Amino acid sequence: MTISDWILVATAIIIFVYTCATFWYASETRRMKKEMMKQNELSLMPAIIMYNDGDVFYIKNIGKGAALNVLIKDITSAEEKITIKGEEKIIQIKCREIPSLVPGEKEILKCKTYICGIEKDLPVEPALNPQFATTNFNVEIEYTDINGVNYQSSIMTGKDGVKIKKIKKIKA
Repeated sequence: MTISDWILVATAIIIFVYTCATFWYASETRRMKKEMMKQNELSLMPAIIMYNDGDVFYIKNIGKGAALNVLIKDITSAEEKITIKGEEKIIQIKCREIPSLVPGEKEILKCKTYICGIEKDLPVEPALNPQFATTNFNVEIEYTDINGVNYQSSIMTGKDGVKIKKIKKIKA
C-alpha cells in the first residue's frame, strides 16, 4: 500500500470515529432535553392533598405550580355501603369546585351529603374524620396546571386515617 492509500484509510477511520461521536453527542443532547423538559414540568406541577385539622378538612396545593379547576369527584364509601340504624345505605359526598389553588394555598372542604341519592342535612366531617369514621372513603381530586396538563390525586380517608394513595398525570 502506498502512502496515499494509508491516508485514505486514516481519513475513513477519522470520519467514522467523528460520525460515531456526533451520533453519541446527539443522543446525549436529546436525553438532556427530555430530562430538562421533565424537570420543567415538575417545577410547574401542582400536587393537591386533603387533610384534616380537628373537625375541619382542607384541600391544599403542596406542589410548586398553580392548580386550576380543582374538582373533588363524588366521594364514595370504599365499602360501597354503610350501615345507618341497622340498614345498609349508599352514601355519596358531593363537593364544590375550587377555581384555583396557588402553591401553599388551602381551602376548607365544602360538601353536601347524599344517602341513596337524596340530599341530607348531615355534616360531612364526622364521616371523613379518622376519630369518628366507621368506614373509609375514596377521594379523587382532578385538576389542571397552567400548561393544561391534567392531574389526579387519589386519597383515602376515614377509619384508617387520611392516606395519599397516588398523584398522577392523566390524559384529557
